[in-house]
Amino acid sequence: MVYVVTDAGRPAGERPGDPYAALWAVLRPLLVLALVVVPVLATTALLAGLLLGWPPGALASAAFLALPILVNLTDLFGARLGWPPLAWTAARIAEKRRPALAGPTEETPTDD
Repeated sequence: MVYVVTDAGRPAGERPGDPYAALWAVLRPLLVLALVVVPVLATTALLAGLLLGWPPGALASAAFLALPILVNLTDLFGARLGWPPLAWTAARIAEKRRPALAGPTEETPTDD
């Protein structure tokens, strides 16, 4: 028995897809997964490193990779103490650093 494989189902002028688009379609879910998994694993490594007495360089790199989770934990701890949320604090800092407007700062009512 002999099997012959042809591309009879494909139209004559059709080319295979863009290899970069195919690569991006494969890598995108992996990158999204890495954005979640890396901070979680780094937080676990930081906790284990503190308990096991790792050197400061290893703890610093684990803390850097765990930064998103550490910021959220700091925000939650501050909420327990009654501090304002970090988003509110960041908005106030940005408001103070914003350059002053040329005209009046309050809107004047108009008869539109």
